[in-house]
Amino acid sequence: YIGSFHDIGVSSVMVAQGYDSMGQGDATSIATDGDIGVGFSMLHATVEHRGSAGTGPYDWQVDFTVTDLSPAGTVTTYTADECLTGVAPSYQHGMLGDSMGGLPAGYACVEHTFSSGKYKVEAAVSMVNSSSPDENSANDDGYGVFDARNNDPVLSLSLTTQGDIKVGDIVTFD
Repeated sequence: YIGSFHDIGVSSVMVAQGYDSMGQGDATSIATDGDIGVGFSMLHATVEHRGSAGTGPYDWQVDFTVTDLSPAGTVTTYTADECLTGVAPSYQHGMLGDSMGGLPAGYACVEHTFSSGKYKVEAAVSMVNSSSPDENSANDDGYGVFDARNNDPVLSLSLTTQGDIKVGDIVTFD
């Protein structure tokens, strides 16, 4: 007997940034981990049907968790099942699956504002009201670790002199 394998999973987790001051427009940068800026961001997850041919459709949702990794860190959670603005392509919620009414992939995104610090951004997909359980929990989540850095000013100095500077000379800057 060969049965059907029911599975959906997260294939990517990203932080999109670079919107205008009102959080509108298109993202100018997308990161899967590493350095990001502070301020308005869109957390974005791509989810996929990964089960047997002909299985589904499945209703689904993504739970995002943003964990501040500082000693007194906070945890913020969000739930989404679509991504209408902020990250292309615009996606309106649909069922996942390889059968009538199912799509091979879906997208979820939410707004988040980062302060300076180190963060772990996780996305976990789950089936909603499904008569068939997800049979592979190993691919249900993904994450990235991000360092949110403020664009602090950088100071550089150059020194021009007439003659040599010797040890013990006093140098002043105006």
